[in-house]
Amino acid sequence: MIIRPLGQASVQNLQRHGLKPISAGMAGGLRFSAEPGVEPRGGNVSVTRPDSDAGATRPDGNASATRPDSDAGAWPCMGSLLNGLKFFVSRIFPELRSRPDAVTQAHSTSLLVRALVGSLAALAEAPQGSRKAVKELARLSELSQGDLISLPEGWKSLSSSLDELQRASLLALRTKVLGREAALAAVLKQVSPDISDQAAGVLKQIRKALDERFVNVFIQEPLEELCTLISLSSIEQLEDNQVKIAELLNILYTGLYELGLNEEGKRMPREDVLSAYFRALPESTAQSMLSGLWYAKLLKIHMMMFGRPLPSSSEIGELLAYNNSSSMAGCLGMWAEKEAFVQAQPALRQVGKKLMQAEAAQDRRAGSKVLSDLDLLVNKTEEIAGGLTNEFIEDVRSLIKTGLNLLRDAKTNPAGPLNEHSLQRLDDASLGHLRQALRLHPLGLELDLAAADEIARQRVEGHGRRAVQGMMDVLRTLAGEKVHMPALLRQLRDLSGLELQRLLHLVELGQFASGLKESDCLALARETCAQAVDQLSRTRQTVVVRNVMRHMSLLKSLEVAFGKIVSSTKPALAQKAYKDGGMEIGLQLDATYRLLSVMVETLYGLLPEMIERDDSEATIELCEQMLALLGTLSDFEVLSGSFYSALQGQYGVAYDPAADRAAVVVTDAARATLAPELERGVLASAGSNRKIVLPINGQPREFVVSRWFHEDGIEHGAISLSVRGGAADGRAVRFMWPDPASPDARLQAMGAALQALDRLAGVHIESLTGLMNYKYMAGAVIKGLWGMGVHAPFTLADGLAIHPDGKAELDFDVKQNADDSLDMEATVTFSSIRKARGVRPDGTLVFVTLNPDAASWAQARFTVNVSPDGGQIKVVGLPQFRHHFELESIHE
Repeated sequence: MIIRPLGQASVQNLQRHGLKPISAGMAGGLRFSAEPGVEPRGGNVSVTRPDSDAGATRPDGNASATRPDSDAGAWPCMGSLLNGLKFFVSRIFPELRSRPDAVTQAHSTSLLVRALVGSLAALAEAPQGSRKAVKELARLSELSQGDLISLPEGWKSLSSSLDELQRASLLALRTKVLGREAALAAVLKQVSPDISDQAAGVLKQIRKALDERFVNVFIQEPLEELCTLISLSSIEQLEDNQVKIAELLNILYTGLYELGLNEEGKRMPREDVLSAYFRALPESTAQSMLSGLWYAKLLKIHMMMFGRPLPSSSEIGELLAYNNSSSMAGCLGMWAEKEAFVQAQPALRQVGKKLMQAEAAQDRRAGSKVLSDLDLLVNKTEEIAGGLTNEFIEDVRSLIKTGLNLLRDAKTNPAGPLNEHSLQRLDDASLGHLRQALRLHPLGLELDLAAADEIARQRVEGHGRRAVQGMMDVLRTLAGEKVHMPALLRQLRDLSGLELQRLLHLVELGQFASGLKESDCLALARETCAQAVDQLSRTRQTVVVRNVMRHMSLLKSLEVAFGKIVSSTKPALAQKAYKDGGMEIGLQLDATYRLLSVMVETLYGLLPEMIERDDSEATIELCEQMLALLGTLSDFEVLSGSFYSALQGQYGVAYDPAADRAAVVVTDAARATLAPELERGVLASAGSNRKIVLPINGQPREFVVSRWFHEDGIEHGAISLSVRGGAADGRAVRFMWPDPASPDARLQAMGAALQALDRLAGVHIESLTGLMNYKYMAGAVIKGLWGMGVHAPFTLADGLAIHPDGKAELDFDVKQNADDSLDMEATVTFSSIRKARGVRPDGTLVFVTLNPDAASWAQARFTVNVSPDGGQIKVVGLPQFRHHFELESIHE
């Protein structure tokens, strides 16, 4: 039977007939073999047009000077004929004499490339022979200037050379030379510094071609052949294919293992290996392969293959005796199911050990995390095995019982499901673990789900109130006679941030156990908008809603504009230079577009009720105006330039509406320059400590904080602080800053915030407050911005970078992690900036005066991970920047 891999010509499948390879010569001390299916040398050389190969496509997508179907050095007699013809033609057309001899160059390139690949392959077997490989590399690097593809037949010669390597040689070349950074560096070290860059480019191209060939030989070919073999329906064919299947599995395992190693030689997570391979496949091939029923069975095998031996022939035979299925796929599936429970036992023992440790320490946070891990183990085992054995289920039930006893409140909840009192004691992460452990619920993890839902709702109420207030602010701005676009965009950006905060908090609380969907996000946005409209109505501000309706053309214009911006920004955010920092930009843009769409939807939904309440001529006319906007863009307002400048300041995106093209303003590299300043000299800025007495529920309480925190937070009132986590006894700790209206209310809020921080950090509150102050946080931002120079994020349309200084407000949102470290989200806002320094695109330093009536401001937000004692700090992710400037004058 001939097995035809996807995307290959039928002539290549002659190798399936078992034809023996024949020697095709030597290169670099390594014998190349022409296996059945290798294309013969020759054919397709144009003798009438020396430039007939122009226009072919190179593997990198650029134009090449070689045709993909051409090959030099066909037969000696043909070579003589070609040379004679070329001499004759050149006598008639003198201008052709100056053109390079393409055939000779292609032949020379082929020899050089083959020699280099052979030398590198030989180097894998004999490292002491590196001199020859370095010599060949130097010759080819000088000739190609670091780009093999630019040479006649360059890429084809490289591909052909790799095609001719035996499987063992391919593996050795990848594992011992080209696949390891240290080995590559050793080769490049011996190359002359004058051509080291070119040599690195050549090796990079060879590595790319090698990876493609390696995936084909070690993954695609055996996987496709295995696909056919294991789908055989006849049991009689099993005997003929047992050995072949075992051989293919071994080849596949070797390839997957090698692909699963990172540059340091460490193992990747096992689940990542197959997904990495399928991502590398052409989409059509991957879809074809994934569509087969065999894939589910084969995936089970691969999941088990890592760290476990392959099934022997005897094991396969034993399984067949008890297997109702008559196919090889069924047999291997049975083996995978058996192996799933073999592997699960050590994991179950580890879960039991961790649970005992948590029980001994009465650590409810650790106990809930162990139950979450158990849920993942049960899910994984059931997915691989297709079910759970009674013995396995009993072991799981026993562990769940131990976990429940640790988590329950013995006084109010001695038995039965975890009730409101037991659940209320848990911190957010622990409650989320229990709500999301869906697979454990029918196995004995009983809790009052209605109570858990209500507790989660209560814990996000603060976020909800802020979001509703933010929505009301947006509606009031839209209702004004003249809408100030910078103010509106700032409010929209604030609102989207609040919605995302609430969403992430709900995710942590386990609200979306089956996965967060777009419909969930829309439901939250609709809830926010409906509550805002209802609150305006209850406070007799219905005129706000009517005035927003009068500006419906503007609201629709904003919705359409953000829809286009979201779409056009995605390619920019996917670029490597912006990918990490752009992730939040994408979330913010999505949230804003979603909120605008919901606002439009909500306002149109009010029309029937509004006409029913008031059928006056003015109301009917307003409704008709709104309905006329549906389905048309012609009457929408054209957004002014202030919208696009505000968009850049608030979201960090420059958008060209004419070209429908967006660009991210700040690169990841520029954002990262802030990290060293934040991670340097953590405790040096703390200064001496201060004792303060603050009111807690009407009672005085003494705290010891850093000098600078006392100065900024207590004396100047420039610090706000929110805290979330779990105390040492596992009880939830939560405090959200309430935006107090008076100095006394601020002191009470600060007392509650420091009490919450004290419950998380204890005596380490002093060192933590050493970080939460202007001198450290704002100082690091100012220095970091100067380090960015002309690439700083606070820029005007002409590229002038503004560097703010002076007073700033600081907001800290502290969240405790499972390892007791703290994620401290810091927002540093320079408000009402009047004067600042600036840097022109050419590097010239200038002094800037900003319009005092415009309330220019700049803001940096970032998250740092702090050790429990405050002694170690590391920036998490990349900072985000926002600003609004209105220039008055510039002074040199």
